[in-house]
Amino acid sequence: MGPFLFLEVWDALLHGMPLIALVRNPGKMTSTGLAQPFSDAAKLIVHKLGDEAVLKRARIHPMASWRNGLCRKSPTRARFGP
Repeated sequence: MGPFLFLEVWDALLHGMPLIALVRNPGKMTSTGLAQPFSDAAKLIVHKLGDEAVLKRARIHPMASWRNGLCRKSPTRARFGP
């Protein structure tokens, strides 16, 4: 799979991506080149993360991303993570 096809896949996923997946994958979307400054994808991400109604519908607990793996990349993992 070439890099351009990989980018197309991420772009297609972005439009139907649940908000929790959007919160968990900003680094991957940036590293693939999807979320470049001022791109349509970046505008969509900012819109979804800034829309109060979307955030309320998603019902994401503030600690959800921390408990599900983001803390495992942290140097404080031994104190907080499993």
